[in-house]
Amino acid sequence: MASTMSLTINNLPTSGAPSDQVYVCLLGNDPSAPDTSFGYLDFATGQAVFSDKTSWAMDSATMATTLDQITFPLAVPDINSGRIYFSVGAPFPAFPASGPTASKDNATLFDKIEFDSGSNPNINGTSVDFYGISYVISGTDVNDGAVQYGFDKSRSEIIGALTSIPASTPTTQESGNTGIFAQTVVEGAAAKAGPPILRVLAPKTMGLSDWGANEKEFVFWATACSHFLDAYVTQHCFRPNRAFSFYDKTYTPAGPNTTYYGTTDADGTLSLWTDAAHTQPYTPVPTLAPPCAPWPLPSMKPPPPHVPSNYHNVNGTQDEIDWGFLLLGNSVGTGAADHWGNDPLCMAIMVSICRGVMHLDDGTTSWVDASQYYQGAGVPTSDTDAPLPPVSTKNLPIFYYASVLHEKGLDGKAYVLSYDDVYGSNPSIFFAGHPDVTIDLHGLDTVMA
Repeated sequence: MASTMSLTINNLPTSGAPSDQVYVCLLGNDPSAPDTSFGYLDFATGQAVFSDKTSWAMDSATMATTLDQITFPLAVPDINSGRIYFSVGAPFPAFPASGPTASKDNATLFDKIEFDSGSNPNINGTSVDFYGISYVISGTDVNDGAVQYGFDKSRSEIIGALTSIPASTPTTQESGNTGIFAQTVVEGAAAKAGPPILRVLAPKTMGLSDWGANEKEFVFWATACSHFLDAYVTQHCFRPNRAFSFYDKTYTPAGPNTTYYGTTDADGTLSLWTDAAHTQPYTPVPTLAPPCAPWPLPSMKPPPPHVPSNYHNVNGTQDEIDWGFLLLGNSVGTGAADHWGNDPLCMAIMVSICRGVMHLDDGTTSWVDASQYYQGAGVPTSDTDAPLPPVSTKNLPIFYYASVLHEKGLDGKAYVLSYDDVYGSNPSIFFAGHPDVTIDLHGLDTVMA
């Protein structure tokens, strides 16, 4: 198949790193066998080289090169679920087809961009897992004309904002504890040259031991992340005797859109309806229990080393689910977590919880209004309340990782949640028929703590 993407990468003079120190590789699935075959773009031949996915391993010497060695524009062959990886200051370490780990044991400054260059060509920057470097992607979208998405701010500015998030008081606060965000910073080795801050992880990306230097620390902060949304869910979103309206995930600004309805009973159980009179249940998912579980008591601890028994678990009973991970990670689960990650109504409710607007009853207006997102206690609690400055509280918390990156993103858009495309906020460029795509590297600079 002829190339559907003509790629140009510009390392801007102000980026902070010379092109001979910026390593690049293009990886992805073989479109003829996406489940079993994986490979890389050979920059010398311009061809994709695929092999068995299970045994594939990154070899930076043959699969990557530095920016100064590439002639642009680059005709990208047909690659499915592709990734453009950038590594700054050092070649890529070996990693499997699933990609390099972003956890704190990886001392490489890197980032990635997602693309498909086959029958449905598209490209998007992603901070779903972490923020590492700043770049802007430009192209011609089939629907919107000339568009660009990404971050044109230096990484110093963005990481500075991500590391200046106000901490909750007291620091032992259980629900809504914004101290979790200070734990997500990945620092470089003090003994090595390079930036002291490599990246900031999305909370969902954190391994259990990433949450602290010892067991006491990582158990507390991992648990605080799991219960970050509990008070918001129980006191506002699933509060008793509530009635609200909203759209499902297929909403488009141009419409037409179908309105759905929700009511809660005395114990907070949410019922979903297809009519305003609340007589016709939404049969795929008639009811939802509040997505939260009790904070674990000392008597509930498993045997040593006392790690949270439900960490990253999305299967089982209500009390077995790691609801913070499921909601903030936009994950798919089973059992009590069924439907949240795959039903169009539940997905809209999930992302609206993360954005801090699910408690607003006029969901057909406020849930689809990006200016309402991530305001915490600054969001009006009724149609007549005046807005206040954004402030995070125990029961109206702000998911600052997403808030900061949306604030810094061009046009307020960023791909930070897996469902950031819900309600028309998709920062992807679908460029069928318009193959020219440009990536400008803005922020590779050293970041001082």
